[in-house]
Amino acid sequence: PVQLSDIYDLASLTKTTSTTLAAMRMYEQKKFKLSDSLKDFLPDTLKFTSLNDVTFKQILTHRTGLSSGMNILKFIQYTNDTIGQFDRYFCDWQDDTLFKVQVADSMWMDTTYADSIWVDLTSQWIDKSRPYKYSDANFNLLYFLLRSMAEEALYFDEYVHKEFYVPLGPHTMVYLPVHRFPAPSIPPTDNDNNWCN
Repeated sequence: PVQLSDIYDLASLTKTTSTTLAAMRMYEQKKFKLSDSLKDFLPDTLKFTSLNDVTFKQILTHRTGLSSGMNILKFIQYTNDTIGQFDRYFCDWQDDTLFKVQVADSMWMDTTYADSIWVDLTSQWIDKSRPYKYSDANFNLLYFLLRSMAEEALYFDEYVHKEFYVPLGPHTMVYLPVHRFPAPSIPPTDNDNNWCN
């Protein structure tokens, strides 16, 4: 039964409830112009890719030419009779040397494969005509850009918490609620036996 104290994880809305807000604030603070090229902000990773001349305006309006999603199915759908479904890319305990990227409760991804997702994103073939195409890849790229620009090298969740959620006053509106509230107060929204057990 739903309780008045329940806190819902609105992960699918983070594009509007955090990433877009952060982009608007950083734009107001003149950290970037809409016409700025991405390679000026992530030169080491974007300078020699097909994304080097993409602008902030193109990312925010879904006109980068990127595909609609990220190439992650090979990690999620991997199966092997010998080592198990997830054991090639994931581990059920945190390992500070290799498995450092938390993707679910008691599940961490091998950092090298997380890096592979970034390489896949930045090496995609993009449609140079840049038609409108709603894309999660655009906002994943924007997240990396904004994270690199956040003041005081704050983690992104701390940045949006400090800049928006605290001043606005919605005490249970946070980025990554499981980091601030007990897990039992966050009802599951899916019956997922793979990632949540």
